[in-house]
Amino acid sequence: MNKYEYVKMAKFEETHWWFVSKRRFISALFPKGKDFKIVDVGCGTGGTTKYLEQYGNVTGIEKNKYALGEARKKGVSIKFGYAEKLPIPDSNCNVVTFIDVLYHKDVNDIEALKEAYRIMRPGGWLIVHDCAFEFLRGPHDKFVEARERYTKKVLTSRIKKAGFIIERASYAYFLIFPLVALVRIWDRIFDRRSESEINEVNRIINNILIALLSLEAKLLCFVSLPWGSSIIIRARKTNE
Repeated sequence: MNKYEYVKMAKFEETHWWFVSKRRFISALFPKGKDFKIVDVGCGTGGTTKYLEQYGNVTGIEKNKYALGEARKKGVSIKFGYAEKLPIPDSNCNVVTFIDVLYHKDVNDIEALKEAYRIMRPGGWLIVHDCAFEFLRGPHDKFVEARERYTKKVLTSRIKKAGFIIERASYAYFLIFPLVALVRIWDRIFDRRSESEINEVNRIINNILIALLSLEAKLLCFVSLPWGSSIIIRARKTNE
C-alpha cells in the first residue's frame, strides 16, 4: 500500500465512520475476556492496535516504515515484520487479528494464516476483517493495491485450509451496502480515479453513519448478515 494511503489512515482513523464502525464490528465478534495476548498483523498506523488494548496485551506487526513511525506515536507495542514470517515464537499468543490485510497483492493469504496458526496457542482465536465481492472493485482498490476481494465462502475456505475452525462468519456494512454498491458502479461507469475513499466527511453525516453502523454492530452480536462490502470472521485453533 502506498505511503499516501497510510497518511490518510493516520489522519482519519480515530474519527472517520469507516474506521470507527470497523472497530465496533471487531468488538461484536471478539472473544469474551480482558487478559488476552494479542498479535495485530499488518497493523498500519496503529489505531486498531491501540483499540485492542482494552482486551489485553497487544503487539502490532507492520512492514511499512512510515506506518511503523505513526503507530509508535500512539504508544503501541509494535515490531517490524511480514505477515508470512512473523517475528513471534510458536504458541505465543491467544488472539491474532488480520484487519484488511489478507487481500493485498503483496500478501500470501494462506501462508499468513498458517503463520497465525503457528504463533497461536491451542484454543486461541483468529479475527479477520477484509473486503468483499469483486463487483465492488473500484479505483480505491488500485491505490491500496488489492489483489482480490473475497466472498465469505472463499475466505472461510482459506482460513479452514490453514487449520482453523470457523466459529462466526458474516458480511459487514450491511446497512449501507446499497449505497456502497451504487458508488462503486458510478465510479466504474465514469472512470472515477480518486486516490482514496478515506477523506474528511461532514460531521453530521459522519455521526449518522457511525450511529447506523453501531446498530449493525449490535446485530452482529447475535446474527450473521447476508451481504455487505466487507467480511468479518472469528475462527479458532483446536485444543491440541
